Amino acid sequence: MDGTPTERRGGAPAGIRRLAANEPCKAITGGAISEFLHPLEDRNLTLRECARIQTFSDDFVFFGKYGEQAQLIGNAVPPRLATIIARFLASDLPLTKPEEDKGKLLSFVPTLSNGMSPILERVTKTVRATFCAEDFTQKELFLVGLTVTQKSIINKAQSVGGSKQGIALDDEQCAYLVAVISTDLRLRGKMRLGSLELPPFFGTQSLESLRLPRMDFLKLFEQLVVLDQDADAYFDCLASLHKARLKYERILQTQPVPTIDQVGPRGLLQFGCVGTRALTPFILWRKWLYDIDNRAAQETGYAFEPIIARAIGGTPAPAKKSPVRRQNDPQKGRQVDCVLGKKAHEIKMRVTIAASGQGRWKEELEFPSDCKASGYTPVMIVLDPTPNPKLAELQARFLAEGGEAHIGDRAWTYLRSLAGPTMSRFLDKYVHAPLEAVLAEVPPTSEELPELLLRMEREQFTASICGESLVVRRTPRPEEASEPDAMPEDADEEVPGL
Repeated sequence: MDGTPTERRGGAPAGIRRLAANEPCKAITGGAISEFLHPLEDRNLTLRECARIQTFSDDFVFFGKYGEQAQLIGNAVPPRLATIIARFLASDLPLTKPEEDKGKLLSFVPTLSNGMSPILERVTKTVRATFCAEDFTQKELFLVGLTVTQKSIINKAQSVGGSKQGIALDDEQCAYLVAVISTDLRLRGKMRLGSLELPPFFGTQSLESLRLPRMDFLKLFEQLVVLDQDADAYFDCLASLHKARLKYERILQTQPVPTIDQVGPRGLLQFGCVGTRALTPFILWRKWLYDIDNRAAQETGYAFEPIIARAIGGTPAPAKKSPVRRQNDPQKGRQVDCVLGKKAHEIKMRVTIAASGQGRWKEELEFPSDCKASGYTPVMIVLDPTPNPKLAELQARFLAEGGEAHIGDRAWTYLRSLAGPTMSRFLDKYVHAPLEAVLAEVPPTSEELPELLLRMEREQFTASICGESLVVRRTPRPEEASEPDAMPEDADEEVPGL
């Protein structure tokens, strides 16, 4: 299947899709139970249906946990295909003439430990003498290449995407990420990176400087995925996070200061409170800060929930492709942060007391019942356990519909149970620990904030707070200016005379 377009072979990169009853089935992968919908019913495929597509008989028994069985089915060579291949081989074998060619070594991983048994050492010497011109140690890896999924992961990391400010990582940046992952997973020694000096992923240096030159990225990546079978998912998540951070750094560099044409009328609200010499730059500052914060919210939404979904083995479902339908309008789907098996996960940082509008809150409360009506178990994951009435109300609604609610430490425990050892390490280091560190520094009251000094110059923006300074080199782009303000929905309520 190497080189087959994603659209033809199926798989996670294409998202959740419904199978067509009158067309050949997409290829069944280890994630097929959450990637494809039944052709006629509004539900995912069952394990047995996936096995039937793979041509296993109904009396064939798969052992292991649910996810492990799905992986066995997806990774298997279909029995009927294997039978056909075996028949052709059997018919050809009698015609094959013996040859003296010693063959070619495709793969040999002697051991990943620090020593060898006497028998393994003899086998290693034999292989070396037969196939290898150069000496090698027990820590060297002979690689057979990357899978289609792994190539797709690399292609996604090194592609710009659809955004005007999208980021494509190059080989040096990808090599840096692999080296970071090898450190996180304690594999540096096995990959011969022991003495390498690496800047921290979360550090004060420019994100663009996080590179590892003069290293063969693809070779490093191949070594990594041989040493840990979940390292490709780790790379996928870390690359997505790094691209989001690089993109936001670019936004800070290029977001133009608004023009007075955009914000001038807002001066009426505070005209006379201060002199115009102060008021005019104040409203310009306010709009620029609003714009960059709005972009931060957008980029976090694009990265935060999808990264967690990927880490636990699930798939985000946009509304158009969602298996969860709205009861009041079955033609429309519900966005789901993570679909995993027959569970639909709603992932939140926190549930706040402040209402974001009754319509929005009504949608939040209807999510569990929409999931249940669509044949899915609703699961609420809230990372911040701060209690409030809205959180209690939403939790009660999930439980009333036969769902689950995991809040605070229980939420992280639940995520780790799904992620497994390798991806749990990713979640702890790159999601949990940073969020905990930020929450720990929240001022006692929201009305007590430390002094902030902002300075905008032609080629540099500086923000100074708590004795530290954030400095961003600026190259503004007028085309990145925000859209004009839309008229609010309640504008007619404030119009004089109506």
